[in-house]
Amino acid sequence: MPPDPDTAVHTSAHAWLTLCRWVRDRAALAGQPAKAVLAAIGAFETSLAREDFRATAKICEPHQWDTVREELLGRLIAAAYAVDRIDILLDEGRLDDAIASIEHANPRLHYARDEALVRLTNAALKARPEWAAGFAVKMASPIIESGHSSRYDLAAFWLERAACGFITLGRTAEWHHYLDELMTTHRRKHRLMGFLRSLRSRS
Repeated sequence: MPPDPDTAVHTSAHAWLTLCRWVRDRAALAGQPAKAVLAAIGAFETSLAREDFRATAKICEPHQWDTVREELLGRLIAAAYAVDRIDILLDEGRLDDAIASIEHANPRLHYARDEALVRLTNAALKARPEWAAGFAVKMASPIIESGHSSRYDLAAFWLERAACGFITLGRTAEWHHYLDELMTTHRRKHRLMGFLRSLRSRS
């Protein structure tokens, strides 16, 4: 059982996670699946980590995994923060839930080099191209406005994804108009202009 906060106030989350993982692995090896699953759930609820989600799936019997899976995903979605949330949701085919988690998060937590955000955007380009295009523009805009020329290649990276979204939607003219406005506004940013012209010619 989880430590009672009134009687075990000195038990850290890290210590509890370590214990849950240890019990999970030892119980699985000892042929005690019920204890292994209970400990696996405790580990995931503490860490919300992809590795603990996968470990739980591996330990569960097929007939019980569907129920446990939904329980774990519910905890994951409801959590205030989970570093592996997007990857887990995408692994499980929950694209809309992954998108919703981004919409509700503080925009300052969106890092342009975050591989999970790239994976989410790429996945959404086919199923949710309008969202993907809009999100990619949001990721590129602060970089462009900042004026840090060393990061313009990252802005171009996101704009390429925006282009895919607009083209998929059949809104190429709107995309070209957006690029033309960027080139007019930022015409003195020579390195950026090179990226924008290249994007314009390729779309």
